[in-house]
Amino acid sequence: MSTLTLADELRALAPAPEEVGRVVRVVLRPARGTRSRVQSAMLTVEGGMERDRWGLRSHGSKARQLSAIRADVIDALARGADPILSGDNLHILLDLSRSNLPSGTRLQIGSAAVVQVSEEIHAPCALFSGRFGQDAHDITLAPEFEEERLRGVLLSVVEGGRVAEGDEIRILRGSP
Repeated sequence: MSTLTLADELRALAPAPEEVGRVVRVVLRPARGTRSRVQSAMLTVEGGMERDRWGLRSHGSKARQLSAIRADVIDALARGADPILSGDNLHILLDLSRSNLPSGTRLQIGSAAVVQVSEEIHAPCALFSGRFGQDAHDITLAPEFEEERLRGVLLSVVEGGRVAEGDEIRILRGSP
């Protein structure tokens, strides 16, 4: 009986949609260390996700209002732990690779919300490795997977609106 490595599991994932994806999970982080899966949440240009402490923190940049990760990737990285512990606001099925979503790309989520992919890199932190293990931390930084952005992307809110589990995510090609 062979045991698949984490890298093997990630390589075996089905390709994510390149143009139209969907929201799988919406996660609020109302206080440090707490996570809550919700059916929907409001995004605002001023503060990111309402009731989420990260969007209200001062980062010196609005480019870090939200974070998104591929749902199937975090499910694999979590190795049985609750994937919402990643701390990402949106768990989505969409190709997050640099070639598919270059910095500045805009995404429409649901009927109204528009977010923009940040130039800032979403890197794993000590909390991430503490929750999912050093191997999950290390593989998100592995050169083999660098293009894929396994740790996800940081986003800014361009147009506010409600986002919900099951919402369609559409890439707005040619957006400013």
